[in-house]
Amino acid sequence: MDRSLPYQDEPGQYQVDGISYEVLSYPGGSDSMIKRADHTQLHCILEGEELFSLEEHEQPSVVIMATEGRFIILREGESYKNSMQMANDRSVKKVIFSL
Repeated sequence: MDRSLPYQDEPGQYQVDGISYEVLSYPGGSDSMIKRADHTQLHCILEGEELFSLEEHEQPSVVIMATEGRFIILREGESYKNSMQMANDRSVKKVIFSL
């Protein structure tokens, strides 16, 4: 992903050319709750890194080290957990595109 709009945007929700996206910034290692994708989403890490897991029956089925420039596509209804504890707890900036 080139260093365009989402890299420069502050946290918040945006729409450009009919594409909706949300920019998030949070401390790494904040251990979020299990979430469910309410539509198809593309998560892309802009800064930092985090552990990201796909969840089945509230248990991790796939665990991914999401680093800068990496992306994850979630289908509607998939459960996931992000920002899990790591040795490096620097802040994370990511963008979530609604597809």
